[in-house]
Amino acid sequence: YNPAGLANRTDLQLSLGPNIVIPDFSYSNFSGTSYGVTPSFMVNGFGAVIPIGGPLKKKVCLGVGALTPFPSLTNIRIRTPEEPSFVFTEDLLQTPMIAFGIGVRPNKYFTLGVGGQLLIQAEGIVNIGFDLANSNFTRRDTALTVNPVIAPVLGIQVVPVRFVRLGAFYRAEVKPSIRLPFNADTGIIGFTSTF
Repeated sequence: YNPAGLANRTDLQLSLGPNIVIPDFSYSNFSGTSYGVTPSFMVNGFGAVIPIGGPLKKKVCLGVGALTPFPSLTNIRIRTPEEPSFVFTEDLLQTPMIAFGIGVRPNKYFTLGVGGQLLIQAEGIVNIGFDLANSNFTRRDTALTVNPVIAPVLGIQVVPVRFVRLGAFYRAEVKPSIRLPFNADTGIIGFTSTF
C-alpha cells in the first residue's frame, strides 16, 4: 500500500469484517503429477482512516489496518522439493499483519506518506519425552516467544491534473519467520529437529 494516499481522505472511515479467501489454482509438474489448490480460509480485517482536524484539516491523515487469520493465529505449511515456491503466495494472508501510516499534503499537487507493516516472527521449542518400556509420555511442554518486526514504508503521490494520481512507494524487506526446534527423548535415543 502507499501511505501517501491517506492524505486524499477527508472523512473518518472505519471497516471491520471477515474475508473469505477461496483459492482457485492448480498445476501439474513436468512429470505430469497434478496438485490441487490451497484450502479455503478466512481472515478478519479491520481498517480506520482518521483525518486530523484543526489547522491540519485536509492536510494530515492517519491510517491503521490489520489482518488476522481465523481460527488459527498462523499456519505453518512445509514445502516439498517438488513444489515450486510461487504456489505459496496464496499463504501470505495466513500470517497476522498490522499496517499503519500517516499521509501529508504539502500542497494540492502532491502528497507524502510514511508508515510501516508489522509482521509476526516467532521462535520457541517443543520438548517430548516418551518411555518406551511403559508406553507413556514422561514430558510434554511447549514454549513460544512472539517477536514482531516492522518493515518501513515510504510513499509519494503526484497530481499532475485533476482526477489523475501517479504514485510510487518503497517497502523494506521483512519476512514472517517461525523457528520451532523439536526435541524428542525416548530414554534410549533422542533427536532434535528444527522447523
